[in-house]
Amino acid sequence: MTFSVRTDPAATARREEYLSEYMRERVFEGESFRCATHLSCRRSARTKPGVALFEGQLSHLGSHYDATVNGAPFRVLIVPMDMGYEQAYISLVERRAQVRRLIDGTWSDRNPHMKGVVLALRLAFGLPLGTDSKGEWLDTASGRVHVLDAYAMANLTLCSAIVPRDEIRNSGTSSCTTKIMWHNCLRHLVRTIEILQPTLIIGQGASVRDTLRDRLDTERRVDEFVSIASLAGVRFVWVPLKHPTRNWFSLQSPYLHEVVVPSLSLARQVALETFGGDGDD
Repeated sequence: MTFSVRTDPAATARREEYLSEYMRERVFEGESFRCATHLSCRRSARTKPGVALFEGQLSHLGSHYDATVNGAPFRVLIVPMDMGYEQAYISLVERRAQVRRLIDGTWSDRNPHMKGVVLALRLAFGLPLGTDSKGEWLDTASGRVHVLDAYAMANLTLCSAIVPRDEIRNSGTSSCTTKIMWHNCLRHLVRTIEILQPTLIIGQGASVRDTLRDRLDTERRVDEFVSIASLAGVRFVWVPLKHPTRNWFSLQSPYLHEVVVPSLSLARQVALETFGGDGDD
């Protein structure tokens, strides 16, 4: 079957305006941090020695997020736990620029998390699984679009509580995000979902799965990892997976082939069938 992909950058730009307005009012503007629960998050993070809190790390919203496949709305949102960067006050525009820089790089330039993100997006959009750069592009009615510019990524927390890199042996950062942070920041994620209205949400990690589990209204469980669910009135296909950094950033990963590939292939099919009636093609 031939799939016709269309994107609507104008619709995405309108969503970005709404999301930017919310973030300016409720999270930060410039370096003015306005989150109402900031102090309790900071106190919870400081219970662990050596932890630093990097505030206001906003979401990625690709310019071609609003997509349709054969007329069915197909908006993909990935939800990891946190960004894990030693940088505060990352705007929506800056975050998109960070992700876009990965498009021109090589596979080895990407960290394990973003390798997993690209593999997930290839599967979600029905592209062949692989690590070749040519296979990361969508042929749309208006031209070629890279998968990293055709999705959104909103972390469970908009701040990262981490032990900085120079304080850890063997480099890397150690995430110390707390349950209080997950709970406090959930309202920002819910509002983001209300604005973005995804039709497919891919969770990454146990903290995301467990935090959202009691908030989701599950309409139908399709299989172990694929459900039709809703949150704050937004209906979507929900796929909670392990985090790719330790589990499926490589083509040699058993979890990738045993769980991720069948789950996302099924989720794509279910999303297109479930939301196909809303399409206009």
